[in-house]
Amino acid sequence: MDCQNIAKTLKINKNKTLGRVIVVVEGEDEEFKLLKHIFENVLGYSCVEFNRRSKTMKKCFINRNNPNSVVIIANTNGSSLSSIVEDTEYQDKLYRLLQEDYQESLSNVPIYFIWDRDRFTNSKDEVSLILDMYSNSRDNGFGMNGMLLLSYPCVECYELANIQKHEFKNSYSTSDECKKEKNKSKFRIKNINDKTLLLAAENMHRVLLEFGVKNYNTDNFKHTNKRIFRKQEEHYKDYELIRSLSLISIMLIDMGIIVKE
Repeated sequence: MDCQNIAKTLKINKNKTLGRVIVVVEGEDEEFKLLKHIFENVLGYSCVEFNRRSKTMKKCFINRNNPNSVVIIANTNGSSLSSIVEDTEYQDKLYRLLQEDYQESLSNVPIYFIWDRDRFTNSKDEVSLILDMYSNSRDNGFGMNGMLLLSYPCVECYELANIQKHEFKNSYSTSDECKKEKNKSKFRIKNINDKTLLLAAENMHRVLLEFGVKNYNTDNFKHTNKRIFRKQEEHYKDYELIRSLSLISIMLIDMGIIVKE
């Protein structure tokens, strides 16, 4: 996708049939609330939740008018990036869910990993390795599908990008600082709608342009992902700050929900 003049060229495609999609998140609360609101309330898709805290699958919302589109939101048993690869328990449970409820294989569904870039939990080498491994939601050429999409510094920057037109100009020293900014703002998850999703996408693309990313291909997002990571590391080295940037919009673009006019 071309990053330039993006504000005037994007729209929401609510008629997109998704089939089965898996979104794996790091946390137990905020990410679930955010994604369930986006997919259920804004976009009208059916959702299934598997949270490590409850240990059971929960059918949150079933859209009878669109039975062929189901978003499964899950998390691993740990918060480090290595759990994406090493935690086989959540993979086994997703495999059984797909087989028993949908007669699908885990290898046939798109998977997205929504994670925070936490400098104190995930080392540079660890992040770089996982970025190499997970660059295509549908086919990585080995093992489990999946595209890793980081939030710098945390998922709350995506929420701020939904309400603040110039969020792309902001930087934070830590995730806690970003969370405090979100708590001070007037942001409420329930206020996210079609228009705010496009504003968040615009904020994302403006940062990408400043990082020298003029276009990208979600079929092979590795090089763009690694360039973003490198630019964030350089910015932190120079200023001890992280540019406010979430890649959740990339997931919506790759799904065909956010499209060009």
